[in-house]
Amino acid sequence: MLDVAELKFKGVVACPACGKEFVFAYSDAKGHSSVPCIRCKRISMVDFETMTAKLIPPKNRKSVRAC
Repeated sequence: MLDVAELKFKGVVACPACGKEFVFAYSDAKGHSSVPCIRCKRISMVDFETMTAKLIPPKNRKSVRAC
């Protein structure tokens, strides 16, 4: 099980649209993730290496059924 208390805090990423700090990153965070802002609901692509966020257009979700 992951113990959050043992992880080192890396930083916080702010929403590029409204400025709300909405993603908390830890030292082992790598890669990218799409995250909706809790204030303005816009979707951002967060880069954990550079600790930056960029607005991206929302994607249509299609139901995928496993056969």
